Amino acid sequence: MSNDIKFCYKCGANIPEGSAFCPECGSRLDGSEDTRTEFTARPVRADALGPLPILIKIYMFIAPILAILVILTCLSAKAIIDMLQAYVDSGAIPQEYYDMLKAALAMYVPVYCAIVSIVLFVSALLARKTSKCVDELKDWNSAVTYCAAASAVLLVAVWFDVFTFGFLAIAGFLITYLLYTHKQDFSS
Repeated sequence: MSNDIKFCYKCGANIPEGSAFCPECGSRLDGSEDTRTEFTARPVRADALGPLPILIKIYMFIAPILAILVILTCLSAKAIIDMLQAYVDSGAIPQEYYDMLKAALAMYVPVYCAIVSIVLFVSALLARKTSKCVDELKDWNSAVTYCAAASAVLLVAVWFDVFTFGFLAIAGFLITYLLYTHKQDFSS
């Protein structure tokens, strides 16, 4: 048996001489319609995706930390109201402005806390699912879908903070695109 290479008539993959089946698509090389039931897996390189797995993991840990910081900030809303009261007492802010700011804070802060922290936690969970698919280099479809969903859910919070959540969403969609271009590195 020589090491000459021939090509599969169906998928074009390189075939070592003497092979009865294509290692890529499983087609019989004699031209019949019968295909084998097992495929030869190609070797998967651990570094095939470059820095993408690390970036996904970094986000996976940063998102819940941001959510906790948002919750802590919201818990300090009373301190902000007390500070504003001190400005009113000193005459720096008129009472009517204080009343307006206090009402706005009372209405806006709980909504902000709830929406933004839930969005960040959901995005982190979806990033975790993405990370699992990427670590195993299995199920490319799910990896791309989870990553896109983790990025898209951030768009809900853009209403509250365009810069932060817009930046995170754009970075997430960029990572999604890069995952999309690495289909050949996944086993399915």
